[in-house]
Amino acid sequence: MPQYQKYAENWTLAANTSLWGYWLTWENIPGVGPNMGPLLIGADPVSHQSAEVDLAVFDLAKCRRAPDANGKTEVFYQFGFRNLSQIDAAFGFEVILFKDLMP
Repeated sequence: MPQYQKYAENWTLAANTSLWGYWLTWENIPGVGPNMGPLLIGADPVSHQSAEVDLAVFDLAKCRRAPDANGKTEVFYQFGFRNLSQIDAAFGFEVILFKDLMP
């Protein structure tokens, strides 16, 4: 069963700009495995802004860290946000996890 997570970060991104290099991981959380994918990520515009807001998530990549002392290579996801609007836009983001598809 897919799992929905909302991250109300409340960032503001200037009109026609991008934010790159955000990453998401579940490493070092007791009782939670690090390999949580596959997943979908969406930008979540804050309501009642002064004009239409158009945000895009781009360059979503599933990555692995270098091996640790035990030889484990933890998974993390890296991505960016692009504001295609004519105004500075406030937003958070949301994730849908499909971890039940993992073997």
